[in-house]
Amino acid sequence: MTIKRLKDLAFPYCEEIVHLMKIGFYFNRKEKNKRYKFPSKISGIYFICLKDGTVLYVGETGSCIKSRIRNHKRSMNEPEWPIEKSGKKFHNVGLQDKEFMVKYISSEELEISSKKERLLYESLLCNYVNPIIYGD
Repeated sequence: MTIKRLKDLAFPYCEEIVHLMKIGFYFNRKEKNKRYKFPSKISGIYFICLKDGTVLYVGETGSCIKSRIRNHKRSMNEPEWPIEKSGKKFHNVGLQDKEFMVKYISSEELEISSKKERLLYESLLCNYVNPIIYGD
């Protein structure tokens, strides 16, 4: 089976699940110690978007989306930070100073129970939405 055939099979399913996306919160890299009104226990697939909805980045986490965003934000402020590499990529495309919107689909909604499943969904959705940071 070719990658094109696999995409043809997966994209109709992706069209269904992107409608599960919810807006979590907004952020920018310059905010200091801001508390986001967002539950701490939500894991799953998350999307860092511009305010107009353009998807910049797709990620996954089994712990806490809010915590992962904190790491992305720190990485945007410290692009050479070795823990998280995404900040350098935001800098490379000149997007580090924008206002961002976090959208997400929870693991619970997708019935995800393992890292392998999260990675599968992340990969499918990355191919489907073609984010700017990892776009072709």
